[in-house]
Amino acid sequence: MFTVTKPPELTRSPRAQQGFTLFELVIAMTIVVILVTIAVPGMRQVIDSNRLTAYTNSMLSGAHLARSEAIKRNEPVAFCAGLDGCGGDWEKGWTVRDADGSVVASASNKYSKLKASGDKTTVSFDGEGLPDGSLKLDLSVEGIKTRSLKISIAGSVYSEKDDQ
Repeated sequence: MFTVTKPPELTRSPRAQQGFTLFELVIAMTIVVILVTIAVPGMRQVIDSNRLTAYTNSMLSGAHLARSEAIKRNEPVAFCAGLDGCGGDWEKGWTVRDADGSVVASASNKYSKLKASGDKTTVSFDGEGLPDGSLKLDLSVEGIKTRSLKISIAGSVYSEKDDQ
């Protein structure tokens, strides 16, 4: 008669390993630390670039809003630097004001690394959507390519990536 028994390598010994050894855990943590050290600087640049893009798009929408409000109301509407009236600083934010000086919209810049400079602090659009002059704003974050917001004398509003 035949007897069936399990082969010895398939039986579980009472001393079978139930987890990780301290050495394996230290090696795994070392690998994680190395990967994080490599990834974090690259993520910082991605975050800075996204913030620059977001603020550029915010300013672009503010300029478009000023132009469309001027056309809709058939009266001058100003796109201004700063939050406390026209003539402020582009780095602090922007404001759209109607002919009475009332605020139509505004947005602030909460990111301190962003630098903004322009050749003017205010552009006024007339009832036909034409500006009182052109505007070029340069927006940048250290180590990132600069973006420019431009308003042409014909009234078109657009942004560009500047190559550095």
